[in-house]
Amino acid sequence: ISKMAYDFSKDFEHSMREVMTISDATKQNFKGISDEIVEMSKTVPDNALKLSKAFYQIVSAGYDGKEAMDILKVSADLAVAGITDTEVAADAITYVMNSFGESAGDAENIAGKLFMTVKLGKTKMEELAPAVSKVAGMWAQAGGSYEDMMAAIATGVKSLPVDIMTTSIRGILTAIIKPSEDAKKVVEELGIEFDAATLATKGFSHILLQMKEAVGDDKDKMEKLAAIFPNVRGLIGALALDTKKYTEAVDSMSRGTE
Repeated sequence: ISKMAYDFSKDFEHSMREVMTISDATKQNFKGISDEIVEMSKTVPDNALKLSKAFYQIVSAGYDGKEAMDILKVSADLAVAGITDTEVAADAITYVMNSFGESAGDAENIAGKLFMTVKLGKTKMEELAPAVSKVAGMWAQAGGSYEDMMAAIATGVKSLPVDIMTTSIRGILTAIIKPSEDAKKVVEELGIEFDAATLATKGFSHILLQMKEAVGDDKDKMEKLAAIFPNVRGLIGALALDTKKYTEAVDSMSRGTE
């Protein structure tokens, strides 16, 4: 047992020295931050070594000192709730923070929406976290809100696998950010507000509702709608989103309860 304890201690110290190479706070207070991580490991399932690796990811994402430690604690708590490890949770939280900035709220608010998406979408955090990293940057670039994005993911994964839904959302966002000339003509003909300004001010639910109302069961209009999307999976994703459930998910995200 003592050999195992010694090896673990050496591995932890080595991991923290890796953190020190990118963390000014750890350089200035190596023992203090190391001790804080060890203490945190006594209250969460992940051990100190795993927490130190998650801390490295957080620092590499641009956070340090007390802020990084706060994110680590929130990530560890999310890992427990989402049945995953702290590093996966930390990656998702910091990616959202870096994509949306202050508009997404603090780490605790971000974690709450991530966990709610797991519950609403009946998915797993280890599947959701990489999906969020693929979509968040584009969604924020298009002017959409964090809550709106999570509601879209939570609704979409009920009918499509996470990876396909992620590709679909990226296809939708590409069509919104960089519409082709044909797409612009179709949007005008169908009378749809399909642009970044609408996404930012009225939300994706408004765009989705307009699309479904404009097309209805008309096959000709459905074919025209397909011209908006450069990738057919974008259309598949848009049609997979149940408008009523999506609106309910947006409301749940806003209220912070199911």
